[in-house]
Amino acid sequence: MDKPLPYTTKSGLQIGCMYSPPPLNHMSHDAELLQMALLNIEPEFSQRRIAGWVAYTLFLVALYAVLIVWEV
Repeated sequence: MDKPLPYTTKSGLQIGCMYSPPPLNHMSHDAELLQMALLNIEPEFSQRRIAGWVAYTLFLVALYAVLIVWEV
């Protein structure tokens, strides 16, 4: 049912006569970073998240060294 807007019913009521498509949002990278900071959303590859993964990896390596390698 692809009828052009506005659609006029039998009683004369026009449906969709005030419709306008939603505006497209074109955000720059800076605007997106600002919005993420205001909403407290951490970027996918932030320094804090990378440091956490590095610390986790070092912990696993140390645990492996203590449990497996140094076991005499």
